[in-house]
Amino acid sequence: MRLNIPTLYTLLLLLLVGQSGAVHSDDSYSVQDWHTIVNLAGKQRMLTQQISKEILLIAASSENKGLNTADIYSELLESTELFEQTLIGLRDGNEELNLRPVKNSAIKAKLEIVIGMWQQLKPDIDHILTTSDTKGYIAVASQALPLLNEMNSTVHLIEKTAIIASGETNSTIINYAGRQRMLIQKMAKEALLIHLSGENRNSLFRSIWMFEETLRALINGGEITKDDNEKITIQKVSDSTSQAQLRRVDKSWAGYKSLLNNKITAQSIIHISNWSKSLLIEMNRAVKMLERKVP
Repeated sequence: MRLNIPTLYTLLLLLLVGQSGAVHSDDSYSVQDWHTIVNLAGKQRMLTQQISKEILLIAASSENKGLNTADIYSELLESTELFEQTLIGLRDGNEELNLRPVKNSAIKAKLEIVIGMWQQLKPDIDHILTTSDTKGYIAVASQALPLLNEMNSTVHLIEKTAIIASGETNSTIINYAGRQRMLIQKMAKEALLIHLSGENRNSLFRSIWMFEETLRALINGGEITKDDNEKITIQKVSDSTSQAQLRRVDKSWAGYKSLLNNKITAQSIIHISNWSKSLLIEMNRAVKMLERKVP
């Protein structure tokens, strides 16, 4: 059969459209797509602890004039909005965040659980944002811990799915580097609980140990303790730019650790809060570098 030029053109166009559809299908995630999902899902863990920290800072500011209450309220509002935007973006996709909509049914189910927990916590946060009564703030802040645990479980599921789908294991490095951001904020929150309610240092000591162990493993390679106390061995970060950034984190960590190990006072709370912000910026830069590292 002889095909004329228009027919050949039509067939070629259909072939190109079909190929384009396969490349850009909602079911087709690139390695970069997975890295972004793992990073931002992991960042949600940090935001649960950042929100807790900011709630406790508001409570502490009633007796600590060195804390700027207006700034803390603004930061809490920003953290809350970012958590909600990212949570819905993980499920439905978000172009601004470069997130693809989730298609995996197991991940979707986990995200729905997190959304349900968030919807229960959000009214209490909204109440804090619209009133000056600090009664019950410690109880509200503590509600973020179950949310953290559920979000952490979701991140590990996403990590495993990403490894299977993409055929590479960088998602594990991104996950545990991302967990460092959460630990930075968790340590600040735990210091505040020691200051406000006389809580013992056991949780803080564990967070310090986990952060330091993970940082050593990222820089040199070695074992990391998972949340269930099982061990996982990772290779050191090989990218020289990411390595240099991790060493900057290490230098800043030394000062933060010193503050946390000393007596927690009204004055040190201010320094811990400020240092947690600067250390978080450095750690987030490292995670972003690792996210963009596509084999």
